[in-house]
Amino acid sequence: MNFDLGRRIGGESQRWDINDPELVEKLLLAIQQEALPFLESIQTPRQAARFISSQDGFPRSPRLQEAQACLFARSGDTGSASASIDELIRLLDSQVPWQAEIASRAKLLRSLIADGPSQVEKRLRLWEIETIHNLGLSQLSDQET
Repeated sequence: MNFDLGRRIGGESQRWDINDPELVEKLLLAIQQEALPFLESIQTPRQAARFISSQDGFPRSPRLQEAQACLFARSGDTGSASASIDELIRLLDSQVPWQAEIASRAKLLRSLIADGPSQVEKRLRLWEIETIHNLGLSQLSDQET
């Protein structure tokens, strides 16, 4: 599972050139103007879930819908999490392998919600670790612990 809710700094057409002598200055400016305001506006799982709702293509994207369900579950809003899971399952075609995998996770999350917050927390933490690994951020995560 991967959660990628961000946007490309500098816009979708921006390509950063490692050989650009002004790269660091350009990146710092883009981070200050784009990334920091974005990150400051999303401080909680609930805010992130609501951000997803505001995106173009929502709820047509199973990946966004899955992320939203997990974020609502993480925030403790089990009603919204369950509604997101229901919508997610409606979006999926179980004949498509990657969508069947998402459906399986969604059904597991639904059952964990019924079992209580501690079960949800454990599973979401495992998925978080998996996402960190899949994004190649394990070294950064290890430094924080």
